[in-house]
Amino acid sequence: MLGWFTRLPKLLQGLGVVTAYALSTFSGRLDEGWQDLGLWLGFILGTLFLIGLCLHAVKDWRGSEKVGPTDLIMVGLGGLALFAVVALAGFVWQSYAPSSRDTPTPPKVASKEINQPTVELLAPEARHEIFWNPEKDPEIVIASEGKIDPGKWTTPHFHLRATGGVPIQDATVEWSADVVGLTNILESSARLDKYDFRIEEGKITIPSKANGGLPFGYEPQKTGSYSLQFITPNPPGTLAFIPVDVFAYAMLYTVALLPDGLGEELGPIPFSLVVSWTFPAVGKQEFSVNAFVKNVKPANVSEPLVNGLVKFDVKQVN
Repeated sequence: MLGWFTRLPKLLQGLGVVTAYALSTFSGRLDEGWQDLGLWLGFILGTLFLIGLCLHAVKDWRGSEKVGPTDLIMVGLGGLALFAVVALAGFVWQSYAPSSRDTPTPPKVASKEINQPTVELLAPEARHEIFWNPEKDPEIVIASEGKIDPGKWTTPHFHLRATGGVPIQDATVEWSADVVGLTNILESSARLDKYDFRIEEGKITIPSKANGGLPFGYEPQKTGSYSLQFITPNPPGTLAFIPVDVFAYAMLYTVALLPDGLGEELGPIPFSLVVSWTFPAVGKQEFSVNAFVKNVKPANVSEPLVNGLVKFDVKQVN
C-alpha cells in the first residue's frame, strides 16, 4: 500500500533541486507575500523528500520492499526530532539576528556633491550712499553712490549664487537688523536735538523744517523676508536686496552717529541673513553682514547734514 510513497524521492529530488535554485535566485526579487509562499512550498517539498529518503534507508536496512507501521513510527519520530532542531535554530536566529523586515529603511540622504548645493552671498560691488538734508526734506535718501535723487530710493543689492552648478528652488530669504537700543541712540544724539524726532512704538517720524513741508515716517522692522523662486549658479547670481524697513536701522543709526570728520567711519552696523530652500533638498545657509559708513561730507559744508558711503563685509556663519 505504501509502495507509491516509497517511489516519491526520485521525483521529489528533482523538484527539491529546482525549488532550491528558484528560491535562491528569485526570492530577493519578490515581495514578502510571495517570499513566504515560496519558503513554505520549499519546506513542504523538502520534508517529503527527506521522508522518502528515510523510507529508502529503512528498506535498504531491512532488506525488504515492505514497510511496516513500526518503520513509519521511527521515520515520524526522526522527522519530529529534525523539525524540533530546525525550529529551535529558527527561533534562536529570529531572536538574536537582525531582521531586514523589522529594521526600518533609513531615509535617503541627498548627496552634497551631486544634489545638495550651498549658497554664497556676494556684497554689492558699488558703495551705497546715505544722504540727509533735513533743512529741505526730512526723508533720508538712499541710492547707489552718485545716484541720489530726492524722492526716490533704492536699497543695497546683494547677490545669492548657488554653488556646485545646481540651481536652488523655492528659497526664502530673511534679513535681520541686529542693532540694539535704537530709540536711546536717537534720543541722545546731539545732531538730532533740534529736529524733534517723534518716537512712537514701531514708528519714527521726522518733522519737516521747510515751510508747508510734510513729515516723513519710518517703521523700522527687526526682520523682513521674501521668497525667491530660483537661486541660479550662473554669475552674477540672483538679486537679494535688504528690505527698506530693515535697512532703516542703518539709515537712522547713520544720521544719529556718523562722525563729522571727513573720511571718518561708523561701524560695524550688524545685520544677518538666513537663506533656506526645499529643492533639490532641504537646506539652510546663514550669513553675517556688517555695514561700515564713511563720512564724505567736508566739515565746512553745511548741506547736506549727513552724507555717507556704505560698504559691506559678508561672512558665512555655518
